[in-house]
Amino acid sequence: MEILEERLIEKFGKKIVEYGNEPCNYHRVTDANGYATYTGPCGDTMQVWIKVSQNVIKEIGFKTDGCVFTRAAGSVLTELAKGKQIEEALQITPLQVDNDLGGLPEDHKHCALLAKDALGKAIENYNDSKDKIR
Repeated sequence: MEILEERLIEKFGKKIVEYGNEPCNYHRVTDANGYATYTGPCGDTMQVWIKVSQNVIKEIGFKTDGCVFTRAAGSVLTELAKGKQIEEALQITPLQVDNDLGGLPEDHKHCALLAKDALGKAIENYNDSKDKIR
């Protein structure tokens, strides 16, 4: 491991560095039935795609133009939401994302909120689309 990476892990924690550099679920879901683009107050934008079947998030992916902390938050959020019922996924909090990462720096706590809000918008889009089909 490089000295720089070791120092980053010391400062920010292993999970933030790993997920920030190699995010999980960092892809577009081509057959998604829910999608949203959301821009947070910091200016970072996150896109979230979900594929829902029988009210369960079967597949989820995200992309962002944000920083390493936003990528880490998106990774954790998508891992937490995958396999959950829609209602359960909506209950995921920014604090859960933050805790799962081992604690975001104070000036990046908003990254967890950005990820949660983007997921909420994707679920809203899924629900709106579902209602139109009925």
